[in-house]
Amino acid sequence: MNLQKGNCYMKNDSVKWNKIASKISAVYLAGMLSIFLVYCGTNGYVSILRSKWILYLLFSIGYFGILLVSRLELTLVGALPFPRPISFWKALNHPQKTMCLLWLCSAISTILSTHPKLSLWGSERREGLITITLYIGCCLAISLYGKLRPWMLWLFAITMSLNCILALIQLAGYNPFHLYPQGLNYYDKYELYAGEFLGTIGNVDILSAVLCIAIPLFWIALIRGSNPRRWLLCIPLGLCVIVLFRAFVSGGIVAVCSSILLTIPVLQTTHKARKTAWITVFLLCIIGIVAIYLLGYRTSGFIYEASELLHGHWDDSFGSGRLYIWRTAAELIPQHPLFGCGPDTLGLQIDAAFERINKSVGAVIHSQVDNAHNEYLNMLVERGAVTLMIYLALLVQCAYHWVRNAAKQPAAALCGGAVLAYCIQAFFGLSSPASAIYFWLALGGLIGTTAVHSTAHQMKKEERKNAKY
Repeated sequence: MNLQKGNCYMKNDSVKWNKIASKISAVYLAGMLSIFLVYCGTNGYVSILRSKWILYLLFSIGYFGILLVSRLELTLVGALPFPRPISFWKALNHPQKTMCLLWLCSAISTILSTHPKLSLWGSERREGLITITLYIGCCLAISLYGKLRPWMLWLFAITMSLNCILALIQLAGYNPFHLYPQGLNYYDKYELYAGEFLGTIGNVDILSAVLCIAIPLFWIALIRGSNPRRWLLCIPLGLCVIVLFRAFVSGGIVAVCSSILLTIPVLQTTHKARKTAWITVFLLCIIGIVAIYLLGYRTSGFIYEASELLHGHWDDSFGSGRLYIWRTAAELIPQHPLFGCGPDTLGLQIDAAFERINKSVGAVIHSQVDNAHNEYLNMLVERGAVTLMIYLALLVQCAYHWVRNAAKQPAAALCGGAVLAYCIQAFFGLSSPASAIYFWLALGGLIGTTAVHSTAHQMKKEERKNAKY
């Protein structure tokens, strides 16, 4: 009887802690989905990445700090003992344990790096071990304590709408908030300033990654949602699609279109409908590949380049020079095959650069490559094959859960669709604190739906065990 009472009190205290942690996580998510998204710093696009990174550090460290203090308070008053590391490890599900191993391999890569200090803090990309730790830590915390609520989707929809409206105004030739240098606008890109920037995210490739998170969230919510006002999501969805195609980031367009094809079968609620959808998607893919192979030479852009690749014609200029970057980066793999050269140090290792003539100033602009423009290849070079294999194992685990549960769990459907689109664009994109955090938050939300089932199963086992006393 005393044992049953003790377990009852412990269970109540555990429920109390989960409620506290859930509220703290909700505040953190609100900040990341609103303030962080629209914050551009005080110096425009010149230092937008650094400004967002600092804000991300403040938000995330504050989040972990408040969680820790709240948990210690319960321990000090004797309400809930602090878990031992081995007990905490055993309580994690498989994706959560894989995340911990991913962090461990990243830490080993940092220790073995020839530039450990740079690997710890990161270069101009701000993707060192500190940032990686916050990525994985946030993902783990959200998967444990985050409760996805409808208001979070609406908040994200509002801030993404503001971001896209700003981008459309910039595409019209204006410079609101003076994010571009004084007297310049979007169309002075690569001529009077380096790069291409839009909205409150900055670099269009990074903006494309965020759009690849947002678009699946909105269209899946329209289909799977039950709120009678969900049709209002057509507004942010339309704005995001317009900006994506106006900016015309090929990788993002391919990712969104591909993710739609792959997500529709997963959302089907019956075996027959799912089977029919998969067959339809397979046939559409075959028709698309054949059409590109036979007719792609008549087009231009990435469709023409895809056609040339299908015919076995390789050109380093394809993909805005990505094939050249990939080939050069791949040559570095044998130097540090297991744990790489260290996080965010590829720029020190790779010998690749681009030159362009700036007619307005009559000079040749030299741009050094510091990223593989393929997140998987970048991870392989910087953190090694061991880290990449663990990362891919994490994605496979999450994909398995998504395919099994998306039809019956709206939260899993939303988060899984967003993760899928991001993973596809990652073949052509680059990781950044301004965009990758939304991938890790969505991944945490997806893993969290797995944890719900694991916790429920564990509670049933404990109830049967306690019934014996």
